[in-house]
Amino acid sequence: MMARTSSLSTSPDPQSEAPPDVTTGKRYPLLVYRQAARRYRPVGVLLFVVGLLAQLPLFIGELRPQNMFITYQQLSLLGLGAIGAGVLLWLAAQYEIRRAFVQCQPDYLLISTASGRVAVAYARFNTLKPVKVSGLYKKEDLKGRDRNILKPLLKETALEALVTDYPLPEKEMRRRLSRYVFSPRDQGFLFIVKKSSDLNMELTAFISRAREVAAGVQAPTGYVGPFERVARR
Repeated sequence: MMARTSSLSTSPDPQSEAPPDVTTGKRYPLLVYRQAARRYRPVGVLLFVVGLLAQLPLFIGELRPQNMFITYQQLSLLGLGAIGAGVLLWLAAQYEIRRAFVQCQPDYLLISTASGRVAVAYARFNTLKPVKVSGLYKKEDLKGRDRNILKPLLKETALEALVTDYPLPEKEMRRRLSRYVFSPRDQGFLFIVKKSSDLNMELTAFISRAREVAAGVQAPTGYVGPFERVARR
């Protein structure tokens, strides 16, 4: 069965605005960032455990090194450094996971990551299409880091969201977002999330609402546009 495709027309205004009474949508964590961050958590835990073990000679005399190039006090200091590094790695991984999501705002789609945020006005979207990740990335072609991140996600169904143009220069976009968030075959985004069908329906509804506003509903006086709102944060 062929994947269902939603084609969405856009208004001439590249920054169409939805009514302010529209609530924000659900947060959908970006799984590629979760996979990347999970690679660092075991290292952080290992450093933490090694650091704790390095403290044992302080309390157990039999474990104090004899005729070694460092004293047990120096070993303890190295252990404390390992503990600190382990905690920082674990916290950094958690932060990256929590910051990586996509969410419908009243008048733009927010793509958030630890390295930056991008607001995409709904008028820029023209096609939403569910796709299998395995149809875009072949298992046998994945190597190194690509394999570690994408192999566990090949069975997922993602949402491919094509756009007329990007809200920022493409070089800046790719600096803020992982290359796995971009469609590998067209101009647009690839959102690998759980329940991508829910994101598809939600995004379609917000785009339709924004299109209705662009067709004639005027925003109230004092309304702040999407990019001005982001700039104020």
